[in-house]
Amino acid sequence: MLEEARSYPVFGEIPVIDDLRTTWTGAVWVRRTPEDGYPWEDYLAGNVMAGLSLSTSPAPASAIDVIGADGRYVGTFAQESGAIMFAAFGPNGLVAYVETDELDVPTVVVKRVPAEVR
Repeated sequence: MLEEARSYPVFGEIPVIDDLRTTWTGAVWVRRTPEDGYPWEDYLAGNVMAGLSLSTSPAPASAIDVIGADGRYVGTFAQESGAIMFAAFGPNGLVAYVETDELDVPTVVVKRVPAEVR
């Protein structure tokens, strides 16, 4: 098993950017990779070798940087703020994302973000 595990590619870098989204006005939201990594990374090799599927649970919270359309840094939503990367940006500051309840039932939530971070 050890020889088989050594045959899988291992990358020397961990991506710093986890997700990118752009708004209608051209601002860019950059979700950073969580500082502690993903909980399932520690079990990746074991899951691959055992033929198990990985968890489909959402990624842990991480900081989100906002960059204006002019390239100016607007600010950062800290990991502790609970900010999430939106699934879609709409007109006039509307954003949409999917929440799941305790029974894993998905619900689309639409909110309006402040003008300074659009």
